Amino acid sequence: MLGGVQRLTTPLLRQMDAFAQRLTVVILGVAAAVFAFAWLGRGYAVGMAEGGTKRLDIG
Repeated sequence: MLGGVQRLTTPLLRQMDAFAQRLTVVILGVAAAVFAFAWLGRGYAVGMAEGGTKRLDIG
């Protein structure tokens, strides 16, 4: 049933797809740069990133 459905591609959808791909690359690049700066430039250990995910036991 779904095999016979044509995929809709309009110029706007193609532009949105290209933008999403570029945005993804930029976000991943910024994340990698921040990680590299923290690790190499500031001497942060990779395991220190886990500190923000620990639960606080209150009570």
